Amino acid sequence: MEAKKVPEVMLNSGYKMPMIDFVTSHAPIEGHAAIVVDAIGIGYRHFDTGFHYGAEEAIGQASLMKGRYDLFITSKLWCSDARTNLVLPALKPTLQCIWEAMEECQKRDLAKSIGARKFGSIKLTQLLEKATIPPAVNQVEMNTSWRQAKLLQFCRDKGIHVTACSPLGAYKDIWGSDAVIENRIL
Repeated sequence: MEAKKVPEVMLNSGYKMPMIDFVTSHAPIEGHAAIVVDAIGIGYRHFDTGFHYGAEEAIGQASLMKGRYDLFITSKLWCSDARTNLVLPALKPTLQCIWEAMEECQKRDLAKSIGARKFGSIKLTQLLEKATIPPAVNQVEMNTSWRQAKLLQFCRDKGIHVTACSPLGAYKDIWGSDAVIENRIL
């Protein structure tokens, strides 16, 4: 199968991010690398993961197997690691956030871009008042049932790219609503 070029967006950090990503959070632990190798083969270059998803090592293995070093990997700093003294140690397993420590990761070239997840306009305003490097991305739940128009406009005005997570809605048994996936029209 021929790889297709995925549209990209230019971030305020100066780096381009593929607009379609491959989420690894629900892939089975066994066979992660093979799944990622297949995804790279069909054109994915952006992978959304987190240390607690258990797929970061597999993404690294797959990139080596395919000889691809142009991957854009979105990982997450877990809430329990969001203290100044824990950010850098938490980032090390991801590569082998209170914001100042995340800025330090970017300054040290451990991360090319830094961003936020599930930040509303109030949290973003507070962050921007103190930040020397603004977030490049804010990943929030966004779908046809929850468009978040005010937050989207706020981020546009501040030059922050919004990435939608759960575009088909959330898992009713875990959080949120299954209104999108259960919508008969969609």
